Amino acid sequence: MDRPMSIISIGEQDFKEMRDRNEFYVDKTLLVKDIIDRGFRGSFLITRPRRFGKSLAISTLDAFFNQEYAGNTWFEGLEISKHPECLQHMNRYPVVSISLNDLNCNTYDDFIRAFNNMLDIVVSDHMYLLDSENLNEAKKDIYRNIRGENGIRDLSRMDTAYVLKNLVHLIRLHYGTKVVLLMDEYDDPLNLTYGKDHFGMMRGFFRSMLTSLLKNNNDVQIAILTGVMQIAKESVFSGLNNLETDNVLVTGLGERFGFSADEVKAICGYYGHPEKFDEAKEWYDGYRFGGSEVYNPWSVLKYVNTGFVPSDYWVKAGGNSVVARLLDNLDLNGMSELRSIANGDGHEAVVDTSVAYGDLTVDRNALYSVMVMAGYLNAVQVNRGYDKCRLSIPNKEVLLIFSKMLLRNLPKSGLDVTTFLDSVLSDDTVKMTESLENMLYGSVSGRILGNEHSYQSFILGMFMFLSGRYDVTGDYESGDGYHDIRMECLKGGTPHVVVEIKKNSDNGSDIHRLAEEAIEQIHTKRYYHGLKGKVYLYGIAFDGKKPVIVSEVLEQ
Repeated sequence: MDRPMSIISIGEQDFKEMRDRNEFYVDKTLLVKDIIDRGFRGSFLITRPRRFGKSLAISTLDAFFNQEYAGNTWFEGLEISKHPECLQHMNRYPVVSISLNDLNCNTYDDFIRAFNNMLDIVVSDHMYLLDSENLNEAKKDIYRNIRGENGIRDLSRMDTAYVLKNLVHLIRLHYGTKVVLLMDEYDDPLNLTYGKDHFGMMRGFFRSMLTSLLKNNNDVQIAILTGVMQIAKESVFSGLNNLETDNVLVTGLGERFGFSADEVKAICGYYGHPEKFDEAKEWYDGYRFGGSEVYNPWSVLKYVNTGFVPSDYWVKAGGNSVVARLLDNLDLNGMSELRSIANGDGHEAVVDTSVAYGDLTVDRNALYSVMVMAGYLNAVQVNRGYDKCRLSIPNKEVLLIFSKMLLRNLPKSGLDVTTFLDSVLSDDTVKMTESLENMLYGSVSGRILGNEHSYQSFILGMFMFLSGRYDVTGDYESGDGYHDIRMECLKGGTPHVVVEIKKNSDNGSDIHRLAEEAIEQIHTKRYYHGLKGKVYLYGIAFDGKKPVIVSEVLEQ
């Protein structure tokens, strides 16, 4: 960051505009060198979570390679300017750059209309082809067919999926130079459509478009695609053998997407609060891309721009529809595993960075793979060269997001959840019992309430919503044993909470006595050891979906 800039423009994705307006910019231009050093040919796919700088990277590559911008000064003083071997490529190529982000995908027809509107803009930028001395009339007729009358393309003349292939061919003939093709958020329409009736048609469209555009296309110097997910070749990259990928696990571009610790220190210092670095680290660090540990760039900039107030800025900028849909169908066993990850216990799973959509509903590892790629989980390979990874929550921001997702996917009654949590923090066992019973009878099948662990997972999932205010743990060592649930208050004014759960295994048992035994176990095992101040102790016993709750207040 040799040229720190005073204005942070949140969401700005146009490198040219940022440089022209002298806005704050963290120098990621060595991405250009990385691309050139890899041979500068073929097809290259980069996957990262949303809001990690992919669109700005595409804009930067366009500004550097596009011959339309010859003579610009945008790169003066930046890292790439120190590499003369790269500068010989600067503004030397025709570039076609498109973004597939936020296209209307409610129906297949809506998508085709939105895609065509996007293409109209791209095609209109090349009307010079009609006057090209390097194109004969037959070639110019191809452009006329693409363009259509009065600037509106007549799609009956040409399959939409092949428009880009033909446009790139004409541009290469005109300039006598191969084209640099840039495609941002290539997978966004498919992710938005997953689980809908027209998903199959969408997938077929993308298979036709991408295969025709990228397979053995001698008109393309290099194609660079970005997205969140690396979709399996059999889904959309059929027959494409020269696709090189850079994803969250296997990457040589680690720090090109996201901020490094040094960059975040410099940002905090430049804006007058170097002491805020530790808080930024706690909230927004923890992502590991290949061998690099990075911070969420969107959240860091929002954090600084709002006066260094920490919050879950990332999820507020838009969620991942595939993750949301998968979580909606997750059973309690799956939520139990996610709860274990959220508690810091971790979980080992096979992470496959190449997603086949057909696996998502039948393979929980596929869910974890999507969550890793989407940025909700961090994955570190257990053994180098193997797919098995240890999963964890990257940081405090994602823990807060994670807790909300778990809460949303537990019971369907948000009112009962709120009532339950409020009553826990106010020692109101009557409301606790009523709201808990309502949720169990209203949203949980008795077949999955087979043991104490399933009840614990249910309750702990709701308690995770209080993460940030509380350090929430389950099945964790405290005192002389392992508590079921313990919530240590992180901010003053509210009590600590310890919960022990029992399940009636004998229909003749006294369920009220079981709840009292749970309280006795809390005392015997001293699960509240180390907690200072007021502690609410809860013994909860279950007979099927009927709970009995006994409480006690402890001062220490």
